[in-house]
Amino acid sequence: FPTRRSSDLDFVGLPRAKVGTILNGVDLKTFNKKPKDHALLQELNLGLENKIVGTVGRLAEVKDQKNLIAAFKKVHDEVARARLMLVGDGPMKTDLLNYVSELGLTDSVRFPGSRADLPFYPYGTVWEKIGAEFDACNHRHCPHYKQCFFFKARQKAEDAQILVVNHHILLADLLLKEESPDDEDAGILPAYDSLVIDEAHHLEEVATAVWASEVSRGELVRQLGRLAADKRSSREGGKLALLTRKVREQTQAFDPAREALLNRIELQLPSEKRRIIKEVNEAFHRILLFLHTLDGKQGEDIKLRLLPDHLAHEQWTKDLQPAASRLAAQLQRFVVDLKSLDDALKALNLREKTRSSLVDINAIAGRLQQLAVRLEDFATGELVATTIKWIESTQRGAFANLKLVTAALNIADLLTQRLFTKVPAILLTSATLTTAGTFHFKIGRAHV
Repeated sequence: FPTRRSSDLDFVGLPRAKVGTILNGVDLKTFNKKPKDHALLQELNLGLENKIVGTVGRLAEVKDQKNLIAAFKKVHDEVARARLMLVGDGPMKTDLLNYVSELGLTDSVRFPGSRADLPFYPYGTVWEKIGAEFDACNHRHCPHYKQCFFFKARQKAEDAQILVVNHHILLADLLLKEESPDDEDAGILPAYDSLVIDEAHHLEEVATAVWASEVSRGELVRQLGRLAADKRSSREGGKLALLTRKVREQTQAFDPAREALLNRIELQLPSEKRRIIKEVNEAFHRILLFLHTLDGKQGEDIKLRLLPDHLAHEQWTKDLQPAASRLAAQLQRFVVDLKSLDDALKALNLREKTRSSLVDINAIAGRLQQLAVRLEDFATGELVATTIKWIESTQRGAFANLKLVTAALNIADLLTQRLFTKVPAILLTSATLTTAGTFHFKIGRAHV
């Protein structure tokens, strides 16, 4: 033992024979410099000429990856072949993706995700294609359904006696089941009759974040970009381009109805998408101007809770509100156009042959519709006693990421409605659940 460590052990009365010292707990062989793996570079769409900066860790606010991205922007301005790898996953991923998009770094910053079980790191666009989310999954129609690891894992969860999940998954599952009460496949977790919630003092905070209604410029741009990417920045072209290729592969003979459909997919819908992007930028620019008018700060982070005086402000009623309503209406019309592709393909007997692309497009349409409803409600809905609305601007360099958030003012009532009255037996554990030495406050908030 080092001298100081030995004296510390003597001071606290620990026998030296029962304490070991690991001078370095990391297997350095893992990080020994190896020859460049050309296959891995190809998977990540990287070349030998690229200068790569990387970090591995949870995508969380405490890790401050936004600051790293902001610094990388300065590097990239000087060294165009520089690339940034953010390996990991976490609650900040969506914010980071939006921030990267706003800085124009989509092609230079990679989010491989958490890949501890893979011998390689798939490129982001590859992972998006194979990592289907619930609403973008073919389920039993998928040819790989029986081999799908997700449904195998779900079956294991159904058969398990004990499941361990985090607060976010638990609360997201409750929300999904409430939104689709007649869908037996809705939700993430199987049915349960007993629940132990550790670190329960965090439950209300996490519930507020998970159950809040949020819409941001970055998320709108990201979803629209998945449909029809800017050809200057993507070889993939988006989901509409993929659908075009599948339609062309199925029939070779000239068909006026097919050509009319292809014209819609290739020209009309991407053109409409570009117009909506302009409306998105315009609407959120007006929101930012409104913030600056009220707050007076520019180039700084701002969070403004909306009050009745704000909704009566001339800039809100005559400028911001009409712009937001126009955008929401345009999004809803676009969603109708996207969903009409299903019937058009069915009429050409191409629906089954293009099912996977349709599932993806309909999933994006559903998210755009949800964002449109949230935007309309935020801009035109009245303030009610049970909710709170705020505008949040996070400034990084010359770019501001704007969020419009609506959340329950008293999340305890929702927890009672969705959780405490649904599950027969719940045990809350934490070192800090008491108030003034009793559980009366927590019991009162839970109405139990």
